[in-house]
Amino acid sequence: MAHAQVIESGTFRVEFRLKKAKDSVYNPLDEVVVSAYRTAEKRQRVIQEIDLIPTAKIQQSLGSSTVDVLATHASIAIQKSQQGGGSIILRGMEANRVLLVVDGIRMNNLIYRSGHLQNAITVDPLSLDRIEVSFGPTSNAYGSDALGGVVHFMTKTPKFTETYRINGQMLLKTTSVNNGKVSHVEVKASGKRLASLTTLTQSAFGDLRSGRKINPSYGLPYGERRVYQSTFMGHDSVHSNPDPWLQVGSSYTQNDLLHKTLWRFRPGRVHQVNIQVSTSSNVMRFDRLTDKEGFGPLGRPLLKYAEWYYGPQDRSLFAYKYKGRDQWGFDGVNVTAYKQVVQESRMTRKFNNPYRNYRIEDVVVWGFNADGEKRWQGNVLRAGIDGSIQGVQSQAFQRHIMDAWDQRPIDSRYPGGVNQMKSLAVFATHVNEINEHLTLSEGFRVGLSQLHSEFTDSTFFPFPFQHINQAMPVASGSMGLIYSPHDRLKYTVSATTGFRAPNIDDVAKVFNTSPGRIIVPNPYLRPEQAFTLELSKTKVFDKGSNYELHVFSTSLTDALVIQPSGLYGSDSIVYNGEMAQVLSQSNMGHAYLLGFSASAMHVFSREWKAEGNMHLVKGRMLSQDMKVMPMDHIPPMTYKASLNYTKGIFRADLFLLGAGWKHIDEYLLTGEDNARYATPVGMPSWQTVNMHLSMRLKQGWYFQSGIQNIADLQYRTFASGINAAGRNLIFSIRYTF
Repeated sequence: MAHAQVIESGTFRVEFRLKKAKDSVYNPLDEVVVSAYRTAEKRQRVIQEIDLIPTAKIQQSLGSSTVDVLATHASIAIQKSQQGGGSIILRGMEANRVLLVVDGIRMNNLIYRSGHLQNAITVDPLSLDRIEVSFGPTSNAYGSDALGGVVHFMTKTPKFTETYRINGQMLLKTTSVNNGKVSHVEVKASGKRLASLTTLTQSAFGDLRSGRKINPSYGLPYGERRVYQSTFMGHDSVHSNPDPWLQVGSSYTQNDLLHKTLWRFRPGRVHQVNIQVSTSSNVMRFDRLTDKEGFGPLGRPLLKYAEWYYGPQDRSLFAYKYKGRDQWGFDGVNVTAYKQVVQESRMTRKFNNPYRNYRIEDVVVWGFNADGEKRWQGNVLRAGIDGSIQGVQSQAFQRHIMDAWDQRPIDSRYPGGVNQMKSLAVFATHVNEINEHLTLSEGFRVGLSQLHSEFTDSTFFPFPFQHINQAMPVASGSMGLIYSPHDRLKYTVSATTGFRAPNIDDVAKVFNTSPGRIIVPNPYLRPEQAFTLELSKTKVFDKGSNYELHVFSTSLTDALVIQPSGLYGSDSIVYNGEMAQVLSQSNMGHAYLLGFSASAMHVFSREWKAEGNMHLVKGRMLSQDMKVMPMDHIPPMTYKASLNYTKGIFRADLFLLGAGWKHIDEYLLTGEDNARYATPVGMPSWQTVNMHLSMRLKQGWYFQSGIQNIADLQYRTFASGINAAGRNLIFSIRYTF
């Protein structure tokens, strides 16, 4: 006997006929995902590796931010330069090689950098319905930047009801490791023609406490905050930290708002307004605050910076979405128009320097997506068009900390004139169920990306060019074959291409990336291309036990990598009063990655089950002079193992998270691996033991508690500049009405 699963696909309601298992066991191949093709499809007919994190798993993770939620998955690595952030690494790709999407709208913009990005933190985990992570090139559906994959944040959406209703929830959460406090309110109102949802989250986190127990993989303490800086009446001081495990200067706060309104006046025609606003306090760049510069009296280290912080990280999204059935020859259509506004700022001041440097970037993005879906006789055709216009205004100045009128110009991060990118593309994917066991999937995207940047001020850098203009055709394609002998076994083989068009940050940035190193513009960059071959197998057993294996190889052509360069005929220049090596983004000859991911779940009984997964990537670059070098952004092996018990209203999770060694000879020293924040021999391996408990009561109350890093281990994740959290007690209470 079959049963139907009806879901809201993003364009129209789709009914999937699912074969009923003998004992109604869970089958991951029956899960419906959106991120692979932009609209709903069963995993049975998707060629990509997809990690689905539904609302229940988001709640069970007890993560205080979206990156904390993702960090509990072994196939996703997280880099942190401060507590208020987190850079996502997928298959050895990071930053602007990973595409962030919220509600079908690209978050990546023209200043997303090749270093470490913290922007994912601006998405509130408590407003999410689900997170889907699509691994490998996904440019067909989403365009540039989706080389390592796509992280698709899908926020909650209200639903229409036959009678008028008002409901919602309230949540309070505390965390001991940073004296954290999170409060969340959610209100939903719905009727036949109108529905709305509003969520508000306020978060406040104190300084983060790291683990005390010395990591046995290394045998020595590392990353302790033994001194910290302060400023009083314009005078900078260095203080001994009586509690070196307390990472002074890592606190921050954040506020998030989500509002959606849906209305329909005709059957099959739905309109939606989506408003998202996120803002934070100043966020200290913790790793830079620990940079040393010599020694003072009694051998006390002198700190290089008195101040280094990001200003409030602001993100606003205003989107209108139209969904219709049976229009323009499609079963369903989906049209979105949006505006995003992002402000980023960096404030820095050297120790005992009375002037603070301000660099402020204001980004505005206008864009649209339009796509349709047609299903017939085992075929699914999806086609669409999207485009955007992006601009950034960059300003910089220096101001005396005791005299606001004493202000002078300094060099800005990006050129002072017009900085703009435009893109327009068409795309299509086709899934053809050739017979009951064999499915063919293919797709393509073709488009044009244009970039314009003007250097209006040559006071600080008289570059040999006054403007940069680029017009780059871009294209990607994919083909995959799925073989399913039955509904519990799936084999796939696929070939996929992806691209990343150079943006303003790649082409035109001037930036002091680390002490003694400066990145300068390169107007001659070409798009980098990725080609991935992948094999996978998914097997489901009678009681719901299953395993999944993916093996992949990715080849990067014209890979964009920071490399030694020159300016004015010299390989070094004086910048901010010190000699700095000149670097720039460059198209390397070739780069390649090999890797695999494996996951398994074993069901012991209705109450007990065990899960585990492992992920490993290796990468190398071949320079134009045929020199083989390690790639940066490649994390060590990561793994997770868990034991879960569920009985009625009670659930318990005991799980282990860990990572292998990243030895110093595997670092790209001119790249973004942050070797200076590791130990002299690299980043030691680590593993933590954690436990979460939850209980749901019929009266609408839901209690959660947890203890993370039970052993209070001292460790850092790969490329991070701040120690991970030590032993952390978490308590959460939620009431649904």
